[in-house]
Amino acid sequence: PIAAEDVAYFHIEHEVTFLHTFDGRRFIVSFTLEELEQSLDPDQFYRANRQFLVNFRAVQEVQQYFARKLLLKLNVSTRDALVVSKAKAGDFLRWMERI
Repeated sequence: PIAAEDVAYFHIEHEVTFLHTFDGRRFIVSFTLEELEQSLDPDQFYRANRQFLVNFRAVQEVQQYFARKLLLKLNVSTRDALVVSKAKAGDFLRWMERI
């Protein structure tokens, strides 16, 4: 088992859910992002988009992106850009501020 505080983010790739740790390890998990989102602390993890569930401690920088979207820079590497939609941008920023 891996402690939630060691998880930087969860990511869906080809319909498989991966857990990524802060130290760069990657594991396949048998849960969907929806199941993980419901079971993890919402103060610590945020569903950024359809592919990513991100740990607050992993977010290094938030940048404005095209069409009022947000681009997240994490303190760990990701293969894909992590973009928060325009519809979720306000909610995400409120989540970042309340911690």
